[in-house]
Amino acid sequence: MSYKSNAGSNRDSLFGSPKPKQTYKSNTSSNRDALFGGNAGGAASNRPRPTATQTQAPPQTQTASAAVERARSRQATQSTTSTSFTITSTSRHAPRTTKSLLTLLPHEKTLKMKEAEECRKNAKNAMEKGLFSRPDPIRAGSYYRRAAELYKQCGENRLERLHRIASGDCQMSQYAYATAAVEYMR
Repeated sequence: MSYKSNAGSNRDSLFGSPKPKQTYKSNTSSNRDALFGGNAGGAASNRPRPTATQTQAPPQTQTASAAVERARSRQATQSTTSTSFTITSTSRHAPRTTKSLLTLLPHEKTLKMKEAEECRKNAKNAMEKGLFSRPDPIRAGSYYRRAAELYKQCGENRLERLHRIASGDCQMSQYAYATAAVEYMR
């Protein structure tokens, strides 16, 4: 007999006889008692808990009527749950429309156009080099984005597209590729 085929007795002779195998499942009640102090678990502690030594009956011994009853209850559960869900949209974002959902009054439109022009001027100023300042493409990109949003609300598609591209260009100059991609795709 070689030492490889008798590994169990070799281990026993070196380290002593093995203790009975205990799993964490068989020791849960004592662990729970040590952590939470006896049966102070509340209403859930009144239920009898199955232990690891208890086994359920094998599925072959169940009667055919019990299997049919389980299948019927499963079908009833599936039919009630499948009808309760409604899918509203397949994407995370609202569907895109070419026309503005809200129509602005003429004086509101002029106010938004003026605000968009101010954002464009601020973006242009952010890109200028001064005595104590240098161009800030990130700030300019955010101003261009704001101007594009305002032009979109006004229905000025061409100006919106121009400012989105300008915002994307500013982001690209700072290697912010993800932000630039969002601006180019809108």
